[in-house]
Amino acid sequence: MRLTSARYVLTRCDRQGRLGSRRPFRVVGWEARQALAIACADGALVVAAKPEGGVALSAEGFLFLPAALRQRYRIDRGEPLLVASLPDRHLVIICPPAVIDQMTVSFFSFLR
Repeated sequence: MRLTSARYVLTRCDRQGRLGSRRPFRVVGWEARQALAIACADGALVVAAKPEGGVALSAEGFLFLPAALRQRYRIDRGEPLLVASLPDRHLVIICPPAVIDQMTVSFFSFLR
């Protein structure tokens, strides 16, 4: 049984910080050049539409993560990112590898 309306995608970040998939942003209804704000929560990046947000989707609809965030959350080029789109909340959550590791260990008790 599903607990949320979330849609998930695994994607990677390139050398310039561009996420490889536009799908997460399309699922929540955001179009190219949508202004966004990125907040941090529990090691993940929470992306919301905000006119004064400071970042925006590119003209092609891709998100480029700022270098400071990539460094802080150890998002290295080529590593998988779990991206959850929550259309009912108009949010996108980007989970770096460390968060994916935490979720895996927390969920599967035999790994502790």
